[in-house]
Amino acid sequence: MAPSEGTSCDGGHLGTVQDILAEVAAFLAAPALGRVCMSSHSALVASDVMWACHLDELCRSVGRYHGRNLFPQTRGLSGSAARAEYSLCASSFRGILRQAVSEAGYGPPTATQVLQFVVRVRGHHSWYKHLPIEEGVAFRLGMSPVAGMRQTDDQYIEYVMGDGTQFHYTWCTTEDYRRRFHFFVWEEICKSSSDPLVTTTPDMARPLLVPLLPSSIVPVTACVHIDASGYYLLADVYRRFKSSKDAGSSDLEQLPQATSLYTRRATGQGLPAALLQDMEELYAFEKVYPCKTWWDPTPELLRDAERLCASLFPSYSPEAVQLQAGLLLFGRASHDNSIILVLADGARAQVSMISALLECIRYVWGDDSVPDVSLSMTEEEMQKSRREMRKSWEEVEAAFLAAAQNRDLMPSESTREHHSESILGS
Repeated sequence: MAPSEGTSCDGGHLGTVQDILAEVAAFLAAPALGRVCMSSHSALVASDVMWACHLDELCRSVGRYHGRNLFPQTRGLSGSAARAEYSLCASSFRGILRQAVSEAGYGPPTATQVLQFVVRVRGHHSWYKHLPIEEGVAFRLGMSPVAGMRQTDDQYIEYVMGDGTQFHYTWCTTEDYRRRFHFFVWEEICKSSSDPLVTTTPDMARPLLVPLLPSSIVPVTACVHIDASGYYLLADVYRRFKSSKDAGSSDLEQLPQATSLYTRRATGQGLPAALLQDMEELYAFEKVYPCKTWWDPTPELLRDAERLCASLFPSYSPEAVQLQAGLLLFGRASHDNSIILVLADGARAQVSMISALLECIRYVWGDDSVPDVSLSMTEEEMQKSRREMRKSWEEVEAAFLAAAQNRDLMPSESTREHHSESILGS
């Protein structure tokens, strides 16, 4: 609605339009109203009477003191003064963050810092027992001028050795935090949450409304834990899935009830669609190649195992895909094929978290500052996986190489297409 259309010369009509806008604005939550008013001058003018409470709500959303307004300089502001202050809160984040990073002696984050932060988030808690295997939970990732600091009543101060706050295995000084993880921050939220992310400066000059970037919210399950593969989180789920498929049933709604010893938390929202697709592909592979044939595999089995893992881990390098195929066929825990599903879901979350951090870097510093970050396994992860083989990695690698080189044993194109359709459902 634009007051300039047919009303610019009629003060009575213009007043009526602004009254209507004010009534509409009264029903908008502050974050939504903030976004509307940043792009609509008429709505901004029309909602003057609302800005005192919008600013106060923003000031009550910072840090661990939710519900308390810790910004005395904003109290008592109303009308255009409150609107102007809110505008600064909504538009200052990028400039203030860049200034904080520069004053700390850093530039844009490096690829190493991005990967180290993702590992920190994935290992920060025992997610295999704190998160559900269902949908409904997410991590929100971003950056903050007070990253790695602790909040008091009126300021943020640095963590230092001997300050009496060391209580958790993730504790570190602010200096060490920023060296390893730059100014990245994260929080666990409900996937459907619309609450804004609000941060501030060390001196708490004003709250800062952090822009909600498209990829900043990453859906996660218990499989996000960095070592989740050791806890058989999906063993009973996949066992029930196979029983349903063998019985010709398409009813998968009861699968989340097959919780493990750890995954007791429930949301009632069902398994993620990507996880269900992974189970479909693994099930199809097992129907073509029963597990009893895996120890002495044919070239066809090895090739199709690689194809399966290329589908489950689409961001992995060929070497990492082959390693995952080796783990599936020859891993020490190969009696539980569902482990590959846990690894795939964790890898999916990791890729999404890396993408969220890179988008944040792009927003703050521009395209030229975005580092080149690998979405595949690190060398350390690959070395760990090689040690999980029941055969030596050299022996496993030689088997894959021989399968690739043995052209005489390769199936025809029609047979290969049949295998791909059976395994990947494409």
